[in-house]
Amino acid sequence: MIQRDLSKSWIEDVEYFKQQKEIGDKYLKLICDRLQKEYSIPCGLFEDEYSDFRENPKQIKNYTANNKDLWIINKNYLFEGKSRNINFQTKEDWPMNLWPMFVDTVEGFDAKIKKPLGYIFISQFSHRLLATSVKQHKNTWSEAEKFDTCRKIKVPFYFVDEPYVMNEEELIEKLKQLQQFHSRSN
Repeated sequence: MIQRDLSKSWIEDVEYFKQQKEIGDKYLKLICDRLQKEYSIPCGLFEDEYSDFRENPKQIKNYTANNKDLWIINKNYLFEGKSRNINFQTKEDWPMNLWPMFVDTVEGFDAKIKKPLGYIFISQFSHRLLATSVKQHKNTWSEAEKFDTCRKIKVPFYFVDEPYVMNEEELIEKLKQLQQFHSRSN
């Protein structure tokens, strides 16, 4: 694991940036693999004309504004994926001292031109999923400035409380309902 070079801003630390991108990509692929193989829910990594911007730290603001991590069912249903360095099976296992749960940076979420339908969180240990709906629960999110232990900077984050987080089973049920709705409307 590459340690961040604190003599540079996190965006200028190219090796660190590259490592974090690789970790993110690995878990985005794992989310899709799990949804497809275990639940037969179509999923893919979203690619468009902005995708290459993610390769270049200097273009990250342009990428973030247009970022769409995952499509689920089809390219109209867009989600963000976030890996968590926490071992959980369900939200009941989520450490009490980490509630409310971090969703995204305020800057990252607010910069998105098209907001995702939801966020899917994957444990880097158990590979289990949790999720929250942007459409249904964004109005319940709180905002606080916290220290980002990876980037070693203090930034404002959005947080979601436990009642607005879905366990994997509820997420799958909601995605299956969305899949059925999509099938009926076509």
